[in-house]
Amino acid sequence: MLAPAGAPLAIVSGRVLIGLLVPVTAAWLEHLIGCNSSRVHQGITEGEQAMAPGTPMTMLDELNRVRRAGVLAAKAGQGAARGVPPVRTGAQVGAELPFRTVDLRDLSAGLVERACEASQALAITSDRELIAIVIPVSRSLTRFLIDRNRCRVRYNIAIGERLLAMSSRLVTLAAVSEPA
Repeated sequence: MLAPAGAPLAIVSGRVLIGLLVPVTAAWLEHLIGCNSSRVHQGITEGEQAMAPGTPMTMLDELNRVRRAGVLAAKAGQGAARGVPPVRTGAQVGAELPFRTVDLRDLSAGLVERACEASQALAITSDRELIAIVIPVSRSLTRFLIDRNRCRVRYNIAIGERLLAMSSRLVTLAAVSEPA
């Protein structure tokens, strides 16, 4: 059974939820920009100021090169000795980026699990175009969400148990998903 176009999909491994795939659609981007409009406007303003004549611009390739050099030097324990500036992403020095770009063909359960361990989201591309975001789900996040929604979980369990007690014949997932 296929999900409706644009609907999030659960990624499971061994019947355990390991991630949530959110397709990137125009409506989703509009919603995301709408919810973060002040940050978007601030970013545009900062970008326009950086593009002002006479202002030196830092290119993305330059940042990636400095980041890689900082990570390699930190691994070798020679960061400060070689004059490589520490890499700052968020509040941590030397931290990995909060996302990783992955081609759709390279997506695997192992990759999602490693991203979860590194607290990284995955930007999924196909033909160099962003098509989805994968948000890894850890067991601690699942526990947290269940704890925060324990009342709803108990309510739905009670409804399910009532339906089981009332129904003589159960409808299985396989019966519902079979084509007519």
